[in-house]
Amino acid sequence: MTLICTTAREVMEQCNAPYGTCAFCCEDMRGAREGCGRVDMCWHAFHAKCFSTWYAWRECEIEEELARAKEYPRGSEEAMKIEAQAVHLCPVCRAVVSK
Repeated sequence: MTLICTTAREVMEQCNAPYGTCAFCCEDMRGAREGCGRVDMCWHAFHAKCFSTWYAWRECEIEEELARAKEYPRGSEEAMKIEAQAVHLCPVCRAVVSK
């Protein structure tokens, strides 16, 4: 099973080229290969500039969410829920995005 998953991931990585439109700006991705990036967990592609702008915005949102979590007692259900949601998620499929 591990071999199948590894092979499938390799095939997806090789075949996944940034075709179509960027989910952020809705502009064509063809011809912009140098300026494109992919999310490791799901392989969705975006313009690098669009993605970095979104990532910086989301980073500020996460800081605000974590500050809001401090309003609740540490370890409370509310605080833990807010902290669990304070992650970057792919805007297309909601997979967790790592730096």
